[in-house]
Amino acid sequence: MSNAVHVMPWPASNVLCGRSIGDKCERFLYRVFKEKVEMPADKAMDTLVRLGLVKEKAVDGKNGFHAIPCPEAYEILKQRWNSMLN
Repeated sequence: MSNAVHVMPWPASNVLCGRSIGDKCERFLYRVFKEKVEMPADKAMDTLVRLGLVKEKAVDGKNGFHAIPCPEAYEILKQRWNSMLN
């Protein structure tokens, strides 16, 4: 899920709902691995928001998600990992 949010080529201004991200992940996994899975998008997006990798954003009265830039996400994850090791 994190890969879909941070690496897939979304337009920078695009705000997506968790379900549409989950659907895209499910299609990707099926296309690449021929495995049908159900992506628990809501739970996964909650975790990404909690970790600070995704921000909730309202556009046109609809709530959605917007990924932070990859370098910033990398630093957040690196700090989190280092704090676990100390």
